[in-house]
Amino acid sequence: MILFNPAVTLMRRISFLPKFGIVALLFALPSFLVTGLFINQAIAFSMQERVGVQQLRQLHQLISLAQQMRGLRYLALSGNAPANQTALQSAQQKQQEFAQIFALFEKNLPREFVADLPELAEIKRTWQVLTTNMATSRSRASYCEHSALLEQLGNANRRLADISHLSLDPGVETHYLIDLLVKKLPELVDELSDIGARGASYIDTGLLEANEDLLISSNVMLAKRDIERIGSTFQISIKNHPKQLDMLRSYEGVLANNRQFLARTKNEVLNTLNQTSGTAYLHASQ
Repeated sequence: MILFNPAVTLMRRISFLPKFGIVALLFALPSFLVTGLFINQAIAFSMQERVGVQQLRQLHQLISLAQQMRGLRYLALSGNAPANQTALQSAQQKQQEFAQIFALFEKNLPREFVADLPELAEIKRTWQVLTTNMATSRSRASYCEHSALLEQLGNANRRLADISHLSLDPGVETHYLIDLLVKKLPELVDELSDIGARGASYIDTGLLEANEDLLISSNVMLAKRDIERIGSTFQISIKNHPKQLDMLRSYEGVLANNRQFLARTKNEVLNTLNQTSGTAYLHASQ
């Protein structure tokens, strides 16, 4: 009780209004403190998301280059002599671009992300094996090595979205966009690149591995499904948030081109009709 005597004496001496102000301040201070902490946490959360989006863009560049390298190397090693030299030169250029962007990606990656991204070391090891075996690998081995690299890049894409909190974003406005960025668009691009690489080799050589026609046909069906899903996501996002109309409408042309490529695949690869060239077909898939 002695400890509270000064406070009791003070409260007895002041009038009711100052007493009310003191009590209100004592209750308000914790609220202000909690609100401040919440705002700081929200700002830090948003900053991590921004960094995650920047890093994902670079990672998607690496995925795109790896897909292009896979298709070009597979086309070059499949036995078509006229296309061989052009494809090899293009693949070498893509390899240089990949190395440069990967170095930039590592340099810009925040330290707190590196510890939670073990796929980075796996990517470096696979890339080293791939470049070491470049001169001696056969078409099938080259395709498998590039596919392993792409799988690791895809895992890094999902892990990076998790550690940057993009996957946990609670905002309704950004949910659909993040889902497109992290999951739906990368899946569609992977399916189209696999179709393009296998189909280009077939157009030039007339040869398919066992059950490869079934694999191409399955990927065509999956790609058609994913295109429709992405289109539906666009419509839902535009309906809920009209401000995104101009940004998302620009992607509708890309989806239309993807549909045309799948129709071309049905003719040139699955039905062997109106074939052009492996190089032109591969370019259409990218």
